[in-house]
Amino acid sequence: YRWAWSTLNATIRIYSTWTNAWLRIRESESWTPDTQFVMMTLLREHGRFLMTHKTRAGRSNWSVAESRGLVELGIMFPEFKEAAEWRAEGFRRLAVDIDLQVLADGVHVERTPGYHSMTMGCFMEPLRLAMLNEVGFEGRDHFIAKIESMYEFYLYGCDPNSRMAQIGDGHQMSVVSKMRQGAEMFGREDMRYIATAGNEGVMPVHRSYGFESAGLYVSRSAWNDPEALWSIMDWGAAIGHCHEDMGQICLRAYGKPLLVDSGIYSYAFPMRSYFHWTIGHNTVMVDGKPQKRRDPLSCTWVTTDRFDYARGLTDNSEPVLHERSLVFKQPGSDGSGYWVVLDRVTGEGSHRLDQRWHPNEKFKGTVAGSSVVFTSADEAEPQPSLVVA
Repeated sequence: YRWAWSTLNATIRIYSTWTNAWLRIRESESWTPDTQFVMMTLLREHGRFLMTHKTRAGRSNWSVAESRGLVELGIMFPEFKEAAEWRAEGFRRLAVDIDLQVLADGVHVERTPGYHSMTMGCFMEPLRLAMLNEVGFEGRDHFIAKIESMYEFYLYGCDPNSRMAQIGDGHQMSVVSKMRQGAEMFGREDMRYIATAGNEGVMPVHRSYGFESAGLYVSRSAWNDPEALWSIMDWGAAIGHCHEDMGQICLRAYGKPLLVDSGIYSYAFPMRSYFHWTIGHNTVMVDGKPQKRRDPLSCTWVTTDRFDYARGLTDNSEPVLHERSLVFKQPGSDGSGYWVVLDRVTGEGSHRLDQRWHPNEKFKGTVAGSSVVFTSADEAEPQPSLVVA
């Protein structure tokens, strides 16, 4: 009962299941006036429930979802006496949350591609529905600009395969449909370029990009090249669906993933632990313990035509400080591209230090002196080699 009447499930019934199902079956002879009366009565109770039960603004994606349900209920069923009140309150809450939950660089505060998508949809779909039904609301232009900035996370964050790394509680995710929607909604030709694999539109302005508010730093050697070198480094705060993964690095090159983030897999413990804790990420672990969930102390980002550089400092492995530097050398006339990672751990006492590296599952690793060489586990499916030197 507690979960059946959680605010999240109540609002999802409005905008995801009940309304969509009703639009498909309402012309059926089996859908009787009595059935319609029951459904409408229950929808009214959902609207009243969401007006009096709400998650605190800015706290989580639940509050955004609750507001979406109110707006969509108020627009789709204007015959309710309370419909206008539901719409107005839903948009008022969304306007508060879009400033509290969307960072200056457009990334959702939980810094996870999947939950970024979920919250972006909860802002975008009420806007689209309002535009289709000529429903106005205060602060509309600012609202649209913030949503557009959210689409840029997928524009500059995607890899050469037009997918997002599985950072935090995430799964495999293509950005193509998002970029197609962004191109149509905002007239963004750079998003059309991604949606059409470079066949239409214009190439994005930036090759590498730092989402400095979110603490996510993306390097790439070229656009529209499936063989391009690409990386992302996570040096952001741990909020909500984030993992204990500060310093996490994912690499892709020559059409293959090299170092990966395994994402969420499951929300259930104990199987979730490896995927959620520091041990399951390409970063430093001190004394065999997960990182503490703290904001980073600092991070510096520099990008040029020849190299990209990120350097972050954190105290989340207290009592020591951890500083990680990542340099991506762009390929050019002076040679091929590569990455250099330097970890500096300082503090008192004696501690165990692990650098964790997770290649894709089609690699096998061989120790060669002080290096580890990853090569194809199956010669029938060649992989680019990766040397951790």
